[in-house]
Amino acid sequence: MKRFFVMEIIVGTLAYHAAFYLCHNALLAGAGSWAGTEGLKRLPLAVKRMVSF
Repeated sequence: MKRFFVMEIIVGTLAYHAAFYLCHNALLAGAGSWAGTEGLKRLPLAVKRMVSF
């Protein structure tokens, strides 16, 4: 529950505001927020794969 709250709510909000600041478009900021949150969730797996090579 705590991880969901941090990842989806807090990181999503921060990513939205960062994307909105960069592109000044709410639709693109929403997509950037989703992509940022999903990317951050998959980051440990990507790092694990890079280390194993």
